[in-house]
Amino acid sequence: MNYRVKIRLHPAVVRWIDNNFDKKDDAYDLIKSDKYFLISCALQRSRVKMHSRILKKYSSFVEIMILITEFDFYHYGWEISPVYQIKISNYIYHEILNQGCFKIMLSKIIANVPRDVAIREFLTENYFSPNEINFYCLRKFYQRKYIDKEYDISVFIENINLYKKNNSKKKNVQIVPNLLNLKSYGKY
Repeated sequence: MNYRVKIRLHPAVVRWIDNNFDKKDDAYDLIKSDKYFLISCALQRSRVKMHSRILKKYSSFVEIMILITEFDFYHYGWEISPVYQIKISNYIYHEILNQGCFKIMLSKIIANVPRDVAIREFLTENYFSPNEINFYCLRKFYQRKYIDKEYDISVFIENINLYKKNNSKKKNVQIVPNLLNLKSYGKY
């Protein structure tokens, strides 16, 4: 038997959970997901509730129900503190942004799609509204974290293509790209 726990999450995280996980009786089933570990670690037994300023600061967060197992319910607890709710929400939100930026980077490098078009495609295919993930915020996040990676991968692919072109006459030669030209090799 599965039990439920209430959790307040960022609206983009709620939209992402709604798109990617099953909903059973108004509760999302994340039990078989790798995100369930975050939730099970944050469970605690009910204690005296203290008024917190954290909930006032994050009043735009949406409350949803998530299924937990009977074992977790009896051994760990049935509540998640507001601090852990925000930590879980921020972690999943940044993971969504990184996943989106990786897709944008691949579409820019492989399919030669303009960056802004790839960002808009990511936002529309995941049904994100401007209130959940803003186009300009995602674009700025991409510019801060993924421009160097985009450049390194494009240089890497160019080196492979040049090596193939120069050594196309030789047979039975293994293609080994030049890894010394990469700026941030090993930072991934």
